[in-house]
Amino acid sequence: MSAAKYRAELADGSRLERDYKLDGERAVGYGSWYWRVYDPDRRPKRQRVNLRTKDKSAAMRKAMELAGARSLGTFDPWGQAASTGVSVSE
Repeated sequence: MSAAKYRAELADGSRLERDYKLDGERAVGYGSWYWRVYDPDRRPKRQRVNLRTKDKSAAMRKAMELAGARSLGTFDPWGQAASTGVSVSE
């Protein structure tokens, strides 16, 4: 019984997660993949963003895009005021 295949950690420390249930002794995934972000200075400290896909490789691509946008300051998983981020002209 291992649920490790329903979790993956990205380079920035955020995670990909998918819910699972136990079917006998086997873990069976269900639902969409989520991107879980942690920031100790925010409330709540953890935020979960639905990636709206059941395919792990597609979820990984979407999470990497969101992580890149978050590092540039153009995406806020907590949904507060949109920031301007960094542009090429600056």
